[in-house]
Amino acid sequence: MSKQKLLVIGLDAACFEQLDPLLSAGVMPNLAELVESGFAADMETTHPPWTPSAWPSVVTGTTPWNHGVYDFYHHGNDEPQLVSAREVRTPFVWELLSACGLESIVVNVPVTHPVHSFRGSLVPGYIAPEDADCLIDGDRKPMSALDEDYRIYARDVGSKRERIAEYGRLTDSRVAAAERLDGLHDWSFMMVQFQRTDSAFHTMGDDHRAIRQVYGRVDDAIGSLLDLAGEDCSVLVVSDHGIRQYDRVFNANTWLRDRGYAATSSESDRFAWNEQTKHERKTSDEGSDSADGALRRSLTGMFDGLRAVGVTPQRAERLLSAVGLDERVRRALLTDVLVDAADAVDVSRSRAHCRSVSALGLRCNVAGRDPNGVVPRSEFDELRRSLVRELSGLRDHAGNAVFDDVYDRHEVHGSAVENEASAPDIVLRPAGMRWKVSDVVKEAVFEETDEFSHTRHGALIAAGPRIEDSGAATPNVVDVAPTALGLLGVEPPTSIDGSILPGVSVPGELESVPTAPTREYLADATRQNTETGVRDRLRDMGYVE
Repeated sequence: MSKQKLLVIGLDAACFEQLDPLLSAGVMPNLAELVESGFAADMETTHPPWTPSAWPSVVTGTTPWNHGVYDFYHHGNDEPQLVSAREVRTPFVWELLSACGLESIVVNVPVTHPVHSFRGSLVPGYIAPEDADCLIDGDRKPMSALDEDYRIYARDVGSKRERIAEYGRLTDSRVAAAERLDGLHDWSFMMVQFQRTDSAFHTMGDDHRAIRQVYGRVDDAIGSLLDLAGEDCSVLVVSDHGIRQYDRVFNANTWLRDRGYAATSSESDRFAWNEQTKHERKTSDEGSDSADGALRRSLTGMFDGLRAVGVTPQRAERLLSAVGLDERVRRALLTDVLVDAADAVDVSRSRAHCRSVSALGLRCNVAGRDPNGVVPRSEFDELRRSLVRELSGLRDHAGNAVFDDVYDRHEVHGSAVENEASAPDIVLRPAGMRWKVSDVVKEAVFEETDEFSHTRHGALIAAGPRIEDSGAATPNVVDVAPTALGLLGVEPPTSIDGSILPGVSVPGELESVPTAPTREYLADATRQNTETGVRDRLRDMGYVE
């Protein structure tokens, strides 16, 4: 096989809805040059369009229904756990390349911990614990072996100015890691992912100057990686989804409760992540507002006291609204307090529920299938039909459609999907991806929001000596892995859902992967108790309520 090289640059949440103004303003000259020399296209992502399900699709070429990650959480027989590479049931592209004798460098790609054996080096990214080990030239090493100051997540900082600087340091560290590992390998595949392009919108999306600064720093990093890779290297710039400002919220579990599908309790636990933008992150550089903090503490104490005398947080929210508390202030100050205090779904007494905001679906609670299942198997089909029927035509009080599509997963994707215990039964596709589908139990079914969250189309930019624009239909994230394999002379396995992009010329006859790789973890096979630390750091990014 002739020697080929491919650089894949991952820009989380990048989409042309946001990139076009930056390119036109000259904020990203290196990315603009790639667009000019190659081709650019919107790229359809997975459903749901979130980081933990979409990036595995990018780097395996398979949909969530085949790789098995649907959400931030894996649901088994025990308490839900944060997902990791253990839940990705299909081979990563670097494992397939390794089986063909090719070396890879992988930096900061989400859902790649714990480290696993292949020809190359891997520095895990998003969702890994801060103290995760990395793989350096085939050996398991502590992250400090890469650099004493290397971090996965942003440090806690006070002002917006400091946060932008911290994001810049993280961006530069990804390049520094790639440059160091480059000296250890005669690599064929290098992938470097940047997460700050997503978190900047979640935490500062309404500040155009801040967005320009963050994306400009990432563009500098792109230029450094292009210099590292060399002129003859093919380049793919890919994202896992897009991002935009949302308008409305559909509180799914509130709707299910009101229609008798779900029961709630103050004793139930909630395992969910979301993209609720933290309004305190939008304060000025002079520092946080201590009055806001005092009010939050007072409200938390108030809700605890009211619950003790039988007044739920949902009723208290309705009372506060009735006495004229400004909606903007109410949203800004009460959202996280209400979430912490609110009732949650009691699954053992519910027929269906929304597990989390990032599920974009409903799970039925079926006897014999789900722990504490209550729905008889004989009623399961009719329950799904009823939910699809009722939700398909749902509109809010102003007549706005809530969903573009609602469908039964069993009819479209089948019942025997990978990691079925974590899969939704009913799939929800919000109208125009401007509706947040929340799992939080609130007083109202419908609310307004101004937060930024994900859309179904990210971006693809491709350039190199064997890449041309074919003008074909919209590519999909599952096409990235087979295209990478084809550019490096490897035949994509038939188990891959995607295809080599039209316009990509492969280097002669493709080599088949000799054997299906079996993942060998180099870390402790038991799941480490690191969720609290990861959740705390991701709260800073606006993902955790």
